[in-house]
Amino acid sequence: MIINAAWGLGEAIVGGHVTPDTLIVNKQTGAMAAQEIADKEVMTVRLSEGTREEPVPIDKRTQAALQPPQVAELIRLGAQIEELFSQPMDIEWAMHDEHLFIVQARPITALPPVPSRATPKPF
Repeated sequence: MIINAAWGLGEAIVGGHVTPDTLIVNKQTGAMAAQEIADKEVMTVRLSEGTREEPVPIDKRTQAALQPPQVAELIRLGAQIEELFSQPMDIEWAMHDEHLFIVQARPITALPPVPSRATPKPF
């Protein structure tokens, strides 16, 4: 399972304005396979009249956007959603006041083909 996270609204990630933290996790075991904490320079914030990009406070730029319990909860929710739909899903989520919310989920349609297992040929 791949999790991307940054400060603020996801608009900065989708628009390519910020490189998010990237976590690669084994969804069966919850074990972290890889983790890259990015230098997140900007974040998109909500205003009453729309959104705006603002600089991330210097002390948060290289801090992980998610803590281990939040990662564990995203893994649990992601696995549950994939099981419900019986296929890999692209899941958008948000967090507010330490609560995770699923915003939307859609099938991943651009996965590479699963490699076939070649049957060894006799000599």
